[in-house]
Amino acid sequence: MMVILTWITIESFLAFGQADHSRLIKPGDWSRHDNSLISNLNSFSSQLGLVGRVISPLKPSLDSNPIVLLSDSDCENESTRNYDESSSLLNILSTLQKRSQGNLFASSQSNPIFVNLISPSDKVNSNIPSNIRNMAVSRKSTRSIPDECPNSVTKNTIEKQVTKSVRVDGRYKNPWDTWNENAFRVTSLMRFGFSRDNSNVPNQKELDKLLPIEKPVFQDENSNNNGVRITWIGHSTIVAQFDNFNVITDPIFSSRASPSQFFGPKRYRNPPCTINDLPATLNAVVISHNHYDHLDVASVTSLNERYGTSLSWYVPMGLKSWFNSIGIKHAVEMDWWDEICYNGSITIAFTPAQHWSKRGISDDFLSLWGSWTFVGPTQRFFFTGDTGYCPAFKEIGAVYGPFTVAAIPIGAYEPRWFMKPQHVDPEEAVLIHQDLKARASVAIHWGTFALANEFFLDPPLKLKSTLEKLNLSGSEFITLKHGESKVFPLDPKEAEQASNRFPLSMIAYLQVQANSVFNSTFINTFLNYVTNFLS
Repeated sequence: MMVILTWITIESFLAFGQADHSRLIKPGDWSRHDNSLISNLNSFSSQLGLVGRVISPLKPSLDSNPIVLLSDSDCENESTRNYDESSSLLNILSTLQKRSQGNLFASSQSNPIFVNLISPSDKVNSNIPSNIRNMAVSRKSTRSIPDECPNSVTKNTIEKQVTKSVRVDGRYKNPWDTWNENAFRVTSLMRFGFSRDNSNVPNQKELDKLLPIEKPVFQDENSNNNGVRITWIGHSTIVAQFDNFNVITDPIFSSRASPSQFFGPKRYRNPPCTINDLPATLNAVVISHNHYDHLDVASVTSLNERYGTSLSWYVPMGLKSWFNSIGIKHAVEMDWWDEICYNGSITIAFTPAQHWSKRGISDDFLSLWGSWTFVGPTQRFFFTGDTGYCPAFKEIGAVYGPFTVAAIPIGAYEPRWFMKPQHVDPEEAVLIHQDLKARASVAIHWGTFALANEFFLDPPLKLKSTLEKLNLSGSEFITLKHGESKVFPLDPKEAEQASNRFPLSMIAYLQVQANSVFNSTFINTFLNYVTNFLS
């Protein structure tokens, strides 16, 4: 396996002296390929702190051959080169760390490992490059995406004022005034716990009529797809296929969104497929945050068992140790605005969102949360994860938009006094759609788990009414059946169908409301008669 290595500039050579270009290492000088090197490097780098693009040309022995680095001008003229990995590289990096007197920082932001030398005085909480100050320090050598991945946007806009992640006393914070800490006080949690649940999810027979499930048809590996194919598995799990790249988001195939399958929110619409039914080639998994309805250990384990190390995992800061604990050693942690170039063609960026993290009793806010941006050669896809409405989406739209399609949550939003900071309602979902400059959006985070107090069919109904109120076409922001796929941009015929499509009939809606509110056999019979008459 060949790994693309990019020459870097390190402004301070510390004790190594000036670069000796006559000793530059050429491709043939690397001794041999070591299949375990990447995982070793990731393990090694997880103990360190900064992001930077490897790798300076090294010989197997630093004792006899000083490190050779390139100047700024050399870097500008050097093209990306291919190198075999050397099994001794891990030892070289370890030696380099010791010689730099603790001023070497690294992070497994991609394969190969990122490395850079930086003065400790220029660091900010070792949280690089989420902070603009740190970005400015490390930009020349660490923020650039290799030439073979021209889709990098951040490297061209890094000096713009974008919202960075904030970490205080080891815990992340939401940096916008749209966030409300008071919603998480004990009294607020108790008030929500005793509030009325209006979800009124009916029995499976009624659900089969109202929320039918389709068997997914994924894009064939050899098919020619000129757009973004979105398949909704349910909740926030979708499979997006575009530019010869397949990614699954926040996978949950379990029956409950809970640490146990004996209690906690239960799934009322089963997954339309199993993990074994997913495409034969799955390139990446992205996780938005660590809540149980977005990070499901059974699903993660099953995906790892099926795909192994061929599947790349991208996760927020603070989650790598969790993945290590279940045997996934190659997960890549990312901070807001970090970018990775996948396979020389897909730029993957971790972008902001307004939410929070918690998985245990006292681990509130210890790991980050966010959204995901994908920029391919021809298509752009955005996955929101969980979020309250905040200014971040205007920033994301300005930096990465317009998007071919965005996946945006519309459910789990009542009561607003409690949910507003953390979950958008359908009206705010449309605002995000507009902020992102998305040409189309798909609704997620609804119709699968009853996580809040709104009637379970309200999200698509309110989405439709919001679009009508704003004079927007129904094809701009659509709902899918569980298991259904659509290719974006929609062709004219599908766009017209989507514009006229209603997620469920008003008669069916009234019928469910009658069953749940009045429990009236007469009303139910009457509405059944009307439904049959109209159909």
